[in-house]
Amino acid sequence: ARQAAAGGADRTVTARGGERVRSPAFSPSPARAPLPRQTRLSSVGGFGSAVIQAVVSVERARGVVAAVGAARAAGLAVTADGVRVVVVAHPGGVAAARAAVTAHGGTLERSVGDLVQALVPAASLSALARDAAVELVRQPARPVPQVLVTGEEVATLNAAGFTASGLRGAGVKVGIIDLGFQGYAALLGTELPASVTTSDFCGGNLATADQHGTAVAEIVHEVAPDAQLYLICIDTEVSLAAAEAYAKAQGIRIINHSVGWFNTSRGDGSGAAGTPDAIVADARSNGILWVNSAGNEAQTHWSGTFVNDGFDFNVFSGTSNVNQMVIGAGAQACLALKWDAWPTTVIDYDLLLYRSSNLSLVAASRNDQAGLTLSPTEDLCFTNTGATDTFSAVISQFSAATAPRLDLFVLGTGPIQFQTAAGSLLEPASSPSALAVAAVCWNGFGLESYSSRGPNIAGVVKPDVSGYDAVSSAIYGASGSCGVSGFSGTSASSPGIAGAAALLLAQSPGLTPAQLQAKIASFAVDQGVAGTDNLYGAGRVVLPTLVLNTSLPTLSGTLQTGAVLTASQGTWSGSPAPTFAYQFERCDAGGGSCVDIDSASATMTYLLVNPADAGKRIRVKEIATNVNGPVTVESAATAQIAAAPLNSVLPVITGAATTGQLLTAATGTWTGFPTPSFTFQWERCDATGAACSDIGLATAAAYLAGTLDLGLTLRVKVGATNASGTAAPVESGKTAVISAPAGGGGGGGGGG
Repeated sequence: ARQAAAGGADRTVTARGGERVRSPAFSPSPARAPLPRQTRLSSVGGFGSAVIQAVVSVERARGVVAAVGAARAAGLAVTADGVRVVVVAHPGGVAAARAAVTAHGGTLERSVGDLVQALVPAASLSALARDAAVELVRQPARPVPQVLVTGEEVATLNAAGFTASGLRGAGVKVGIIDLGFQGYAALLGTELPASVTTSDFCGGNLATADQHGTAVAEIVHEVAPDAQLYLICIDTEVSLAAAEAYAKAQGIRIINHSVGWFNTSRGDGSGAAGTPDAIVADARSNGILWVNSAGNEAQTHWSGTFVNDGFDFNVFSGTSNVNQMVIGAGAQACLALKWDAWPTTVIDYDLLLYRSSNLSLVAASRNDQAGLTLSPTEDLCFTNTGATDTFSAVISQFSAATAPRLDLFVLGTGPIQFQTAAGSLLEPASSPSALAVAAVCWNGFGLESYSSRGPNIAGVVKPDVSGYDAVSSAIYGASGSCGVSGFSGTSASSPGIAGAAALLLAQSPGLTPAQLQAKIASFAVDQGVAGTDNLYGAGRVVLPTLVLNTSLPTLSGTLQTGAVLTASQGTWSGSPAPTFAYQFERCDAGGGSCVDIDSASATMTYLLVNPADAGKRIRVKEIATNVNGPVTVESAATAQIAAAPLNSVLPVITGAATTGQLLTAATGTWTGFPTPSFTFQWERCDATGAACSDIGLATAAAYLAGTLDLGLTLRVKVGATNASGTAAPVESGKTAVISAPAGGGGGGGGGG
């Protein structure tokens, strides 16, 4: 990188340790000998990222303890079982790769596609990378919460216009997939629901890893207070896939993901299996609306094609081949570079970070695309252990026959020197399968300067809509100035839209993800240039004020079969005036377990003619609809419906058709409310079953067959009576012809 040094002299290039190293200032002397090609660790092992290369290099040179320290410094998760890595199996060979991890002393965590997440001892990384079952060992993808530091989002979204109408998100399951939920338990019953469902895919760290997810869940709850919340913790792209599978199994309909991922795909939703892109697409195809923060990278992103300064360094602007940033004392900055040569490439760029004050190289990422055909990415992290200082990002060309688009993202600093706001979306917000949410300040509705902008790399307009940030939060404090207080960032704007989606889904449970997204966009207030644009999307979402019921409908009429029940309209307010539909329901004796009797229609009456109504309770659902959508309320259930007895299954006679044997009549099956009482009348019929006549006093449920019945058949008539009426007696079938017992007399004379 060329900068003027003191006295106007240019600094020279140096070569150290056989690696290609250039200082931030150099002399473009054509007489200088060419620099040696960079020596890369990956030439002797299958390492898919410079971070893992560096850890192995430290282990070889200084031992395991130093390697573990290097892994922690690079931002890798380290436990007693080893360093968390992602092992890439050869296509279709994940079982063999899992076996290789175990054989080298690693601990398997989970798999998705050809990716295996595992904890591997630092001393085993090199051997594992060389195992024939393993294609690559790399660091996990880097997830980043999109945060810069009853909330105001409820008022600005006009969520109260829904909740006042009784639509509070009841029956809707919302998953918050985030990096941690520290402090959530203390907020249950206040800023969060009294109970939530948690699922830990982040190594047991759900309640300790980060407080970001708690603040996100707080906003969802404030907007949709009756929605059922699932707090799901993840830390890698492999655990993200596990979380999405869990969400599908639980019937979750909406997911909020206020997290961005660097360097996982091209940036158009086309990511391979196991990437956030593929995970979001699968969620969408399974009926889940995935709401994602657009990102906070508008001022920390640069994009362009490689312009060679003559020394294989990129020119960012004018003649400058550095892109400067300020890193605070003790702060960590992470840089991610990708270029448009997906999914794998031999085009090879390197990413370097220099301290501007003394021109020293402080961090580098030199993945060996030219040697191994890797993904077109580089990324590094650097912790500034000194005073606040200025640092310079440099892109070096190692091997490139063409000049594809480059995208550089910087995390953990303020605005960088040369910025490209357009195309600054992270994955998976850039995917067409995600509803990407930009951030406008709730106080004034101005677009936050950091809110990532579209289009995505395929030219698709993004973000989709705008939500509100800089809102008050139990986690991040009270609201104040836009963008610098309260809960600021697209992390805060996204859950407000997820909560709004829950309200709309409670209103119309049958909506598909595409329909739900379209409905959200239909309530957007256009900002910026007319129409959907790459700053605000369709605009900032303001939910409509729904019609409001102030007195419930009632049911009147005689509670007796054959009568007519009539619904009243109740009292409503709102403009424009709604139209009404009515749906009658049959409930159990306690007034619960109600099921629809008919389809909703304008008919306000119900005729009690169905025998199934006997003993049940009836209520009516009234659906009031105007241009802002439907609102449904329910009447109280009636008392139990009275009904005269009605037989549905005839009585039967049991017992042997032999004199001296007791015959018993079962009443059969009857409906009616209250429960009826029964009468019995036994009859003798001739042998053919005809010419029947009553048997005197035989009016009990049992009858003792006697000699007077020999050679005849018997039947019984059963009548039923309750307070609602008396049913005409019904007849059983006939017995067999009554015979004498074998070897015996005829018994008594017959009776009951």
